[in-house]
Amino acid sequence: MLTNAEIQNVVMSIAKQQLGESAVSKIKINEDSDLDGKDSLRITIVVKDSKTKLPGDKLSKIKIAVIDFLQSKGDFRFPYTHYSTTAELRAAQSA
Repeated sequence: MLTNAEIQNVVMSIAKQQLGESAVSKIKINEDSDLDGKDSLRITIVVKDSKTKLPGDKLSKIKIAVIDFLQSKGDFRFPYTHYSTTAELRAAQSA
């Protein structure tokens, strides 16, 4: 199983490739489980501001690339991918 840091580095690279170098602020990885109790990942891609465009085709490419990467490394946890702005993340953490 891959470490969160390994996943974080690859997801950052994929997200920057799809959304642009300056669009992505950070990646958060949380280990989780799905409704059936199977291990999963909660991945939050934090974009710098609400003006960042998030076209559906780019988001789909990110999700597919992350799944392909994980599976190619023998990590079959499903990555639930979420998006947030830096401000939204700060607000959620202070609530």
